[in-house]
Amino acid sequence: MFDVGFSELILMAIVALVVLGPEKLPHAARVAGAWIGRIKRMVGNMQAEIEREVSAQEMRERLQKEIDAVRDAGEDLNIQQPFQEVATRLQDMENHIHSSLPPATAVGTSIATVRQASPEDPVPDTSSLPPEAAVAAEPADAAAATPVVEGEAAYREWLAAQKNANLRPATSPDDSSPA
Repeated sequence: MFDVGFSELILMAIVALVVLGPEKLPHAARVAGAWIGRIKRMVGNMQAEIEREVSAQEMRERLQKEIDAVRDAGEDLNIQQPFQEVATRLQDMENHIHSSLPPATAVGTSIATVRQASPEDPVPDTSSLPPEAAVAAEPADAAAATPVVEGEAAYREWLAAQKNANLRPATSPDDSSPA
């Protein structure tokens, strides 16, 4: 900025001493130092702000270049065609699955006929099944045959039935030897 050497500083000090005098010179030097400090801080802040703005502008330009490069690469790749092919294949698979399933009315009627089975229907033979499957294959009428008891007694009765059902020995089909 200003090229001030040692000899110029000595000359300014002598002029200030003559003009201001020895009583006011220390106070004037403190005020001048404070003003110089403020000016330096202000210049430093301005430089830092300018550097931040320049850096932000450079970053924006780099980011815009990257966005343009990605946009150009996306146009070159033509990525919509594979998505359309995948969507077509999915639609074909869905149509194939729907065509291989029986109509919904046939499924609904078979479920309805199972639910409307009467208590007089024959009970399937479960002697050849493992015990877990035999319990699952028991008719639903067994629960209906138990009398309805209210309150705590009903809960105790249900709990005892659950314990008895869980106490059945589990045997595997290939374990025919006694333990």
